[in-house]
Amino acid sequence: METESYINMFLLSTRNFQDRQFAKKIISMMNQHPYFIPTLYDSVTPLKELFNIKNIDEMVDTWMNTEMNDRSPDQNYASGHFIAKGKKAKRKKKCTISYFASWIKNQQVNFNLLSIRWHAEEIIEQELFDQVMLVCENFMNEVESVYGAIGIEHNHSKKNHPIDLRVRYPELKWISLFGKPYIELFGRDQLLSAPCYKVHEFGANLIGLQLTESIFDDIPFEVRSAVKKHLGEEAFVEEGKGIRHHQVGLVPQFDFSEILFDPSKPIVEPQILKRKR
Repeated sequence: METESYINMFLLSTRNFQDRQFAKKIISMMNQHPYFIPTLYDSVTPLKELFNIKNIDEMVDTWMNTEMNDRSPDQNYASGHFIAKGKKAKRKKKCTISYFASWIKNQQVNFNLLSIRWHAEEIIEQELFDQVMLVCENFMNEVESVYGAIGIEHNHSKKNHPIDLRVRYPELKWISLFGKPYIELFGRDQLLSAPCYKVHEFGANLIGLQLTESIFDDIPFEVRSAVKKHLGEEAFVEEGKGIRHHQVGLVPQFDFSEILFDPSKPIVEPQILKRKR
């Protein structure tokens, strides 16, 4: 299989995604840039429904997963997925893009997810990188990201490690995002003075650290190391080491009230199930 490269934005949020108005806003944003409008959508693959903003209420129904969630109202659980993709680009007025949103509500800790990716080769040819970054900024602020990253990924990459923000901050990408909990943890001035190529203030509650000039540049070990030392190495994963091999380090206090099924009840820590003998 041919190796393909993607520009990928990955966002985690503690905002309530089980909200029709929020879902409508996010789906409407997918329709705003003429180059980045998807053609199909669904909650599972293969995608079967045509993406048409005139049918936005039907698309919101898919996002909300109401029919399935209404079947088990007493299970203290609800979830939904929304996937939208464009076909392989054949003209210069369209890019191959994919959107993925996922949310869960129960009594355990979860982070809702929104990711977007573009075929990197098409962005280079069409000189659309500035528009890509504008789209990224719009979405990252709308979902109130607590964590996020923008970088290059490959379809055969084996370097993607599980993420657990309650253990450590994941490996630093081309642009790593620090939302409100991290600004409170590290301090705004400390983040703004980080030793990297460029610091972005994407909003009052979101700061991005850009490690190199180009997204296509390899990130030197020394650059990542300098940022970690500046902010506190105990908050970050070690280079090349998966999250499962770390003990809990310096982590923020996250507010999970919006993503709990019942905020009045305590958080239930996941249990390791053991087979009975």
